[in-house]
Amino acid sequence: MKAIKHIAILVAFLFVWACVPETIKQHIPLGDKPGDKLFLKAEKLYETGEYDTAFELYNDYLILYPNQKLSPAAMLKTGHISSAKGDSEKALNIYQTLIDQYPDSFFAMEGMINILVINYNEGNYSQVIQNAEDIDDTKVSNEIVIRKYAIAGDAYLASGNPEEAVDMFTIAYKKAKGHEKNSVFLKLKDSINKADSEDAEILLNRIKGRVPAGSLFYLNCLKYVEEQKFEEAIKSLETFILEYPKHDSVRDAKNLLEEINKKTIYNRYTVGCLLPLSGKYKVFGRRALNGIEYALDRHATINGSKPINLIIRDTGADPIKTDRAVKELAEKNVAAIIGPIFTAETAAKEADARGIPIITLTQKEDIHKIGPYVFRNQLTPEMQVNTIVSYAVETLNINKFAILYPEEKYGTTFLNLFWDKVTDYGGEIVGAESYETSHTDFAKPIKKLVGLYYDVPEDLKETIEQALALATENTEDEPIEEETIEDPDLLTEDPLAEEETEEEGEEEEEEEEKEPEPIVDFDAVFIPDGPEKVGLILPQLVYNGIENVYLLGTNLWHSKRLIHMARPYSQNAIIPELFFEKSDSPVVNDFVTGYGKTFMERPIFIEALSCDTAKILFNLISGKDMKFQASIKEELKKITGFQGLTGITSFDNEGNALKQLYLLKIQGRRFVELDKDQAPINPSE
Repeated sequence: MKAIKHIAILVAFLFVWACVPETIKQHIPLGDKPGDKLFLKAEKLYETGEYDTAFELYNDYLILYPNQKLSPAAMLKTGHISSAKGDSEKALNIYQTLIDQYPDSFFAMEGMINILVINYNEGNYSQVIQNAEDIDDTKVSNEIVIRKYAIAGDAYLASGNPEEAVDMFTIAYKKAKGHEKNSVFLKLKDSINKADSEDAEILLNRIKGRVPAGSLFYLNCLKYVEEQKFEEAIKSLETFILEYPKHDSVRDAKNLLEEINKKTIYNRYTVGCLLPLSGKYKVFGRRALNGIEYALDRHATINGSKPINLIIRDTGADPIKTDRAVKELAEKNVAAIIGPIFTAETAAKEADARGIPIITLTQKEDIHKIGPYVFRNQLTPEMQVNTIVSYAVETLNINKFAILYPEEKYGTTFLNLFWDKVTDYGGEIVGAESYETSHTDFAKPIKKLVGLYYDVPEDLKETIEQALALATENTEDEPIEEETIEDPDLLTEDPLAEEETEEEGEEEEEEEEKEPEPIVDFDAVFIPDGPEKVGLILPQLVYNGIENVYLLGTNLWHSKRLIHMARPYSQNAIIPELFFEKSDSPVVNDFVTGYGKTFMERPIFIEALSCDTAKILFNLISGKDMKFQASIKEELKKITGFQGLTGITSFDNEGNALKQLYLLKIQGRRFVELDKDQAPINPSE
């Protein structure tokens, strides 16, 4: 690593002072003066990379000839060698000494620049900016001035201040000539390229009229297109064509403008719907479609806006069928797509490739990362963990947790998420034990949580086995003597003897080792598993001494089966949930009542989720006019605080839904909604 660092620093210096050797030869010709041969010998060693020997000879020259014309050059080279070898501190000291001893020397100016370069390479950007300000432009060459402003611009850019950076580069550009001008222009271009389109436009306005900005302006037009901000791209391209009519890129700009305008062709009020209406998942598909159609009916009744046309396609559980369905919807120029629940990856890839916003209803991990047009509205493990940990820590004031989890993907996923979130909140996981999913006896992992389970070490097992073998061997070898009673009177019971025997027995019982007490050093236990397993685990927790702790679960606990199996042991258990049909929320009450009258059945989470998804999309496309489907995509990402049936919903920049879930607790034989700000409940009640 050290060698790599030296090479990197040397390369950086080559850009800054590649012309120094030529300058030395030009300004100070070597002849037969005292010390010239010594300096020339040091130069040759330096050029061949023999830095250690060259450094010694340059130093010898400085000792023997401290005030010669070549002395500043020799000192500069010792600074270069120190820097190339990675000794930045030594190099800085040498350069500063050079500036102090030979302030009017050309090489002192080089020292100033190299101080800037070292600080830049070390990441000391504020020091670079400060040192650059200390260099007086009127007292140094134009070449030094150009390099000063270029390095200062680099430092501003690296420290996150692109406005000041382009100002520095603009000054350098105006002073530069020839290839130096091109180099500085590339820095300006890089500054524009690193900014997003809106910031780049601000930077362009700062340099307008000061540098030929046609190429930079067109670069930002391309940036708008790349970011799929097509409305801004159109305005920018039209401005570019108008202001730079003779630019080489005008023809390309016109072609790009024509291509973008073709993207405006889509049916704003037409929405596609992909659901499994046949096959093994058709029950979910039918329920999801009911939710979407209910949302459509309510939207038409409440808003009275232009009716939305819903095009429904059956995906089954077939990727080929799904791919074909997306292509059919694309031909219909739908504004966006809702679904699917299954085979969502196939649909997402095809929709994203065609630039159609799609809100999937799948739990498939990371599907929203397929592309910018892909969204997911579904309950995720992250949502559940965030909800339950925040409540446990912030409202219940718990900071010590235990985890009991099944040794399979669902369990380990929640284990890792829960552990990380507790750590983020400053809490502590004091114990985590796994169990096999096929087991029904969970005594072993539970006892491990409370310190009651001990494995016998292998060496101790060996000792015990030897002792048992020896005892058996002795018993077999030694004859057992029968006891003979000569005096019949001895058969009479002696009360005193009996009393002594009882006392001895009591003493022996007292001497017996007592059963150790369980060590319950946590305030809550989290169990990410389904009701069948949890119903078996909860009674065993109590049996093994784990009482009066908070029970935390996942939405799988929201099942009557759990209460039926372990009602006395599950009281006040806390559970996150996506949808709670018995919520006090007026929105939920209206939906449950209206849906029941319409479809003659009670809704579950899938109807609520699909209804929310449809409402979000219907409201969006019925709002402000959007020329491009890319605009729908951008507006979806701006949604915050949508008060739906499945909690308050937003989308992050990657298209994944963020939700404030319901919190439920078990109370008696039913589940009740828990106020997230409610005072702590007593787990023993």
